[in-house]
Amino acid sequence: MILIDDKFKTLIGNICFSNDIDKLEALAILILGHWGDKKTTLTSVNELLSTLENTFPNYLAKLNVTENLLPEVERIFSTITNFSFKIEKGYFNWQYHDFDSGTIPYSVDSKEFIAFQQEIASKCPKQFDELEGILL
Repeated sequence: MILIDDKFKTLIGNICFSNDIDKLEALAILILGHWGDKKTTLTSVNELLSTLENTFPNYLAKLNVTENLLPEVERIFSTITNFSFKIEKGYFNWQYHDFDSGTIPYSVDSKEFIAFQQEIASKCPKQFDELEGILL
């Protein structure tokens, strides 16, 4: 449906943490499967999204998240040549040059993201090769 119905793709894209086709497909499968399992007990779309967020928290966009990076981590990132990042839909997206990029698989308001930042601060990478192992 994602490949043939642009409206459906847009709707899934609005609630997914990423616009990558594989992530959209995974979220669509989760939603349809969850709906099939719970359709007789769910009373609203909000309830569906709430139960999905509790069960599969790393697929849904976090629209009300305003977490910022630790100042030390921002400083480290700013010193790595050709590395850029943005926080979008509550997730940390990074890019190195034009050929390498990714998304940290947990939201910026999670304890895992705090641990990620602490690892960056403690290892203090000075070039992308040192940072890459932490990002992946």
